[in-house]
Amino acid sequence: MRRALTLVLIALSLSACVGAKVTKSDFDGSTHINTKYGWCENGAVNLTLAWNSKMPADRIRLDAAVDGGVMAGGDSLHFNIDGKLFDLRAAGHPTLVPYGSQSLIEDSYQITPELVDAIVSGSKVMYRLDLTKDYIEGTLRDDPSGAIYNFREFMVAFRQETSH
Repeated sequence: MRRALTLVLIALSLSACVGAKVTKSDFDGSTHINTKYGWCENGAVNLTLAWNSKMPADRIRLDAAVDGGVMAGGDSLHFNIDGKLFDLRAAGHPTLVPYGSQSLIEDSYQITPELVDAIVSGSKVMYRLDLTKDYIEGTLRDDPSGAIYNFREFMVAFRQETSH
């Protein structure tokens, strides 16, 4: 009995660490892949990825959410991957998203699978998110609640779905 309970607890803890979720729509049969929030180093910004089979296979939606600021719009999300800079343009539709007892401001960006691969394989990955009155910058985390971990899990599911 104790062993069975231990195995159940291990399985539950491992399932909580899964960074990507794949679902099938009852509405139109499309496949959806989403990550949970992936926090960055300073805890003020989190990033998620989303894709569905109705989207082109060369575009992934990246959502950036921030606590305590509003994104500047335009080319407002920047990555520094091993010294190489990349700029992403916001969709320009910031949304208030409830998250536990707080609210986050979220906006969407388009990112290529190749850039996600570069983020996942980079040895030093930094970001800067331009806000209307300031900016936030830091490194991406690679732990079960971090962005890099979730991006890696997302790309495994993405490759499986787009390789048909």
